[in-house]
Amino acid sequence: MLCGRLHIVKLSGTGAIAGEMRLTFEAPGVLPMFSTLKHRIVLETPTKNLVLFVCSGNICRSPMAAKLVEHALQAEGEPLNRLKVASCGTSAMSGMPASRNAVFALSKVGIPLDGHSSQPVSQSLLDQSALVVCMTSAHRDAILSMYEVDPSKLVLMREWVGDSPADKEIPDPYGGNVPVYLECRDSMVEAVPSLIRYLRELFSSN
Repeated sequence: MLCGRLHIVKLSGTGAIAGEMRLTFEAPGVLPMFSTLKHRIVLETPTKNLVLFVCSGNICRSPMAAKLVEHALQAEGEPLNRLKVASCGTSAMSGMPASRNAVFALSKVGIPLDGHSSQPVSQSLLDQSALVVCMTSAHRDAILSMYEVDPSKLVLMREWVGDSPADKEIPDPYGGNVPVYLECRDSMVEAVPSLIRYLRELFSSN
């Protein structure tokens, strides 16, 4: 038997989620396999209601994807129409607007994007998320390598679209012309119905 002290702390303040508890176990000679977890277990909570979209710079793909899905969720019943949506980037700077062509591409389907402000991915955002939607497998791999996150929470936006691995990736349109951005937008639009179905299943099981 491993002896020691178990601390249970209710979190509060910036980045804390309602109902989230943190357990910390302290013991001399704690098992080595716990060392990579920093002797900390954060309990998952069914009250998490954030869907987080991730790309690289958070000025093209993830802002467009977030707005498209946010628009689709408004037509859903509870609890989906109460979900919060946000976006970030694995190599993003803070406070950058969406690219001009991304704004234009969404405006063509009646969705505004001109108020967007970029932000980098963070442990706090990941902890608050019920689902993390990546544009490519490289984004998912980067998050798994740099942050503490349940791998089952990470999916590709086109996870359920297409047959080959290439079909599931959404290439970066940055630097491309308007047709490139329209193609990027349309690849996201194609993926929205299957992502909404997944969210229905996810939240009906909670």
